[in-house]
Amino acid sequence: MLPNKKTWQASLQNIKRLNRQDQRDAILRLGDDPSDCADLVLINLLDNTDPNIREQAMEVLCDRSNTFGRIAARALLEDSCTYVRNRAADVLGLVGKRLDAHRLRLSLRDSDWVVRASAADSLGRIGGKAAHPALVKGLKLDVNPVVRRDAAYALSHARDKRMVPVLEAALSKEKSEQSRIGLFAGLYALGQHDRLSDLLGLLRSGDDIVRHATVNQIEEVVLPADHNQAAQKLREMIAREDNPGVKSDAAELLEKLTTPNV
Repeated sequence: MLPNKKTWQASLQNIKRLNRQDQRDAILRLGDDPSDCADLVLINLLDNTDPNIREQAMEVLCDRSNTFGRIAARALLEDSCTYVRNRAADVLGLVGKRLDAHRLRLSLRDSDWVVRASAADSLGRIGGKAAHPALVKGLKLDVNPVVRRDAAYALSHARDKRMVPVLEAALSKEKSEQSRIGLFAGLYALGQHDRLSDLLGLLRSGDDIVRHATVNQIEEVVLPADHNQAAQKLREMIAREDNPGVKSDAAELLEKLTTPNV
């Protein structure tokens, strides 16, 4: 049976009449609503004038259904708001399919680097080897080091050893520590074990943004056999770290690496 049109339209109008906080609370409640009407309300909120509402509606749709989350993310990749496009690119990396790779390739040309970086990461996750030409182009040509970082690591997801010389060539020219994080991580993921030491060495960077990004990259890439090596370098880093946020995240990662799996 199709959802009652009057019912879901009434629910939509009720939400639109609320103030912003009450709207957000109502959208969260829709996440637990088992009815199909909730999906229709959320889908119609994707064109709300408030970008926060559009982004939240997509998030709730993604929690309810990978299919609806994928539909929402595909639509919002072209949103007028940067952070909505950025989050849409992230969501496609989680629930997207190979058919969505073309949309992410287009997002690699976005005017905002944060969207391009998220698109590179997600393209690596769902695009397979067919995504490599676009990612190599991003690695070589993008002006932002974070985009080059994420493109570099994304090239390792398909476990294609042919990407090793591509990453090595980029590394020989790359001066940015931020970009080198992804290059070291990508080469390590593709079997160059000694690149982990290079990655861990960036925990000593003079740039706290680089140190923070390195912590996040270690969490994603380090293999169980190398947990002890990573844990030791994290202990050394924590002892000298003066940025509270970086120190907290490093300590949290250290706990994960040193806590036996139950």
